[in-house]
Amino acid sequence: MSGIAGLMSLSWPRVESGWAEKMAELMVHRGPAREGRHSDPAGRCAVALRQHRATPGQGANLPIFNEHRDIWAVLDGQIYNARALRHSLELEGHLFRDGGEAEVVVHAYEQYGLNFLEHLQGMFGLALWDERSGRLILARDRMGKKPLYYTQVDGYLAFASESKALLGALPIRRCIDRQALAQYLSFGYVMPPLTLYDGIFKLAAGEALICERKGGMRRTTWWKPLRDHRRTQAVQRLDEEVHVANIRTLLESAVADRLYAEPPAGAFLSGGLDSACVAALMQRLLGRQIDTLTIAHPQAPEADEAAYGRLVAKTLGTRHHELAVQEAHGIASLTDYVYHMDEPLADPCAINSWWASKHFRDIGLTVALSGDGADEVLLGDPSYLRYGKHARAWRLHSRLPRTFWGLLPRLFSMMGRGLPEDLLSRARRGDVMYLGSELPFGEDEHRLSILGPQLREDYARFSASDVTRQVQQSLPEWLDDDALALISCTETRMRLAEKVLMRLDKMSMAHGVEARTPFADHALADYCLAIPGNLRAGEKETKRLLRRAVAELVPDAILARPRRASSAAPVARWLKGDLGRVLEEKMQLSGLFRHGILDAQYCRKLLGLHHAEKGRHHQKLWAVLLLAEWYDQSGMDGMAVDANPANDLIPLSQAVQAAE
Repeated sequence: MSGIAGLMSLSWPRVESGWAEKMAELMVHRGPAREGRHSDPAGRCAVALRQHRATPGQGANLPIFNEHRDIWAVLDGQIYNARALRHSLELEGHLFRDGGEAEVVVHAYEQYGLNFLEHLQGMFGLALWDERSGRLILARDRMGKKPLYYTQVDGYLAFASESKALLGALPIRRCIDRQALAQYLSFGYVMPPLTLYDGIFKLAAGEALICERKGGMRRTTWWKPLRDHRRTQAVQRLDEEVHVANIRTLLESAVADRLYAEPPAGAFLSGGLDSACVAALMQRLLGRQIDTLTIAHPQAPEADEAAYGRLVAKTLGTRHHELAVQEAHGIASLTDYVYHMDEPLADPCAINSWWASKHFRDIGLTVALSGDGADEVLLGDPSYLRYGKHARAWRLHSRLPRTFWGLLPRLFSMMGRGLPEDLLSRARRGDVMYLGSELPFGEDEHRLSILGPQLREDYARFSASDVTRQVQQSLPEWLDDDALALISCTETRMRLAEKVLMRLDKMSMAHGVEARTPFADHALADYCLAIPGNLRAGEKETKRLLRRAVAELVPDAILARPRRASSAAPVARWLKGDLGRVLEEKMQLSGLFRHGILDAQYCRKLLGLHHAEKGRHHQKLWAVLLLAEWYDQSGMDGMAVDANPANDLIPLSQAVQAAE
């Protein structure tokens, strides 16, 4: 695990190598053990990194070079097939010195050229510099487990594992991107390439940025799920028994990959099925007792998973830890959560991830496995089933001529095929059926009402439905006929990559702990996403195939337990107490309200409705609180003047002209 950073000169004769070092220093929490730096002799590129520890077989020379020292790379993460890939590259004549995973990246590029990413299996954010051609390659892994941000400033392309490193080291204006703010309010996170910082962008899962001084700059998708149509069809023809066996095999392999050649690892144990089977497989594969940890919320029985965590730990015989997190703890570290998030992620699970990672670090564990990802790839959220139930009626309503909308919806309702009012309204507008789960504002009326009056008209043109539609249009067409499979794939590309995995990475790396997610293994995910949705989940049963695949691993009480809506910290309860008073103070003092970006009066109305239990508003209020804390902490200065067309990168020729 590392924090990587660097710059490439787009116009000036030499890079400012001190900037790269400063960016790396701002990420010392990602790599407190040692640092490395290097500059191209011609001054065209400089990189720096912080590393947590020297992994087995890896030397002290950082970054890692090839034999001729004209190709070098820095890596955040882990290449799971490094050993096998090294062997095949040695047979091709490549010479290895240290055996580190970054060296495998370098030689894979030498051997395979721009296709080298296809040969890497793992979780990574990486940067590779080819001195011979003046080419910089930035890449993010297939599923999006590791982040990578970039920006153009003063004639340079700069990149880093965290946006705070770019913001803290470079002369970047501190304004909110307008389109990104609309996305955050709707989803609780921002989709690539945008970030909330105007002018700072991020790579999407399975995406690379290739920059060449003579050939321009382009962002390319090098991997996405279900891209092999013949393989997908082959998976779809298999029967249920084969799927159960294959899921078990792929999950065991994914857990084993994340335990190879590592120090003792622990497991986040939420008390649910996903983390229970990961912990069980860990203990079987390692052949020894492991450490497990459950976060308890004794003040909020409705959110307390401690009893189920104890049940799983007792059944497996793990060395179990239980950490009570109360409202005072949640509030005390609010500023820390937001700082390490980089940009707000409106996910109350961040509180649990923060305190669990801190505890693992305190007991000397630096690797922890999590059950995150199973909900998205194996259909674990009950809301998915509700949307699947309405899919046929949705298609009928959305295809009706407008002249029939006043009559036929009532007829469909009488036939038991009606839609809830919110879905019916979206069908009439031509929106997508499914926007996502756990949305703060979605596209309801509150999304515009929470904004300052001068922004509402401008923001009405930003559609959350358009964002989701763009993601779905990049997926295979056959998904249009399988609502559950489409929902699963949409959630994997959106919520899992940009909310869940980012939350887990940021909260764990803040404590120097690397969280690993076997269910987000790309081979497992790609296989599961190809299985028809009605096989992965029953009419009323979430994760049906997974339950069968791991039935003998976990207690019957866990297998039979209904999936809870969320295992997050109980912010709904806390917002009626001291956390609500923190939000009230923010409404009075935060620049987010003083600058007219959000409407304090309307926010107070939502808080009042929450206290009166008139609707579910805690996700909205939590999203607003994080946004206000981030705005003040980052020293933001209002909104960007214009919406940034970030889907297109500035050509190098244009960047050079601007700099000159």
